[in-house]
Amino acid sequence: MLQSVHPFGVWGKSEERGLPQNPSFDCGTTSIALRSHRPDVLREDDGLPKMKQFFLSRLASIRHAFHGWWYVLRTQHNAWIHGVVATAVILLGLWLRLPVRDWATLVLTIAMVFSAEFINTAIEAVVDLATTEHHPLAKVGKDVGAAAVLIAALAAMLVGLLLLGPPLLVKLKELF
Repeated sequence: MLQSVHPFGVWGKSEERGLPQNPSFDCGTTSIALRSHRPDVLREDDGLPKMKQFFLSRLASIRHAFHGWWYVLRTQHNAWIHGVVATAVILLGLWLRLPVRDWATLVLTIAMVFSAEFINTAIEAVVDLATTEHHPLAKVGKDVGAAAVLIAALAAMLVGLLLLGPPLLVKLKELF
């Protein structure tokens, strides 16, 4: 039986996986064998035990994620701005000795802003790959991605003011 290979596991027949048949990928009852051009994608015939394959493929996925993270930090100026602001917020939170619940909210808010920036960068890269001309839909995609980052950043500013503002005022009154 031919099997297709995916970074998250080996695929067999569609009906064995409980999925509907897809004529573009299935030949009768057997999937077309897809081979990845990436050497880090493991295949069932690599001779490794399945558990080892699983962990090695997870490590490869993490490595790819760090490559994407590094790409965003190298190429996106707004990511640097988010990083500087996040560092300032973290230092201020440490100085104010915020409670754990506030830290949880701050961490999630910072992660939301960075996630929006990363998704926006991915959208921009895909749009740039898809077309070299100035197409109205390409503009819409890029503008909507940028709007998502703006909404996340504005929400983060509000959360920061609500969480850091009152304890900061108390701390400043103590100092002056």
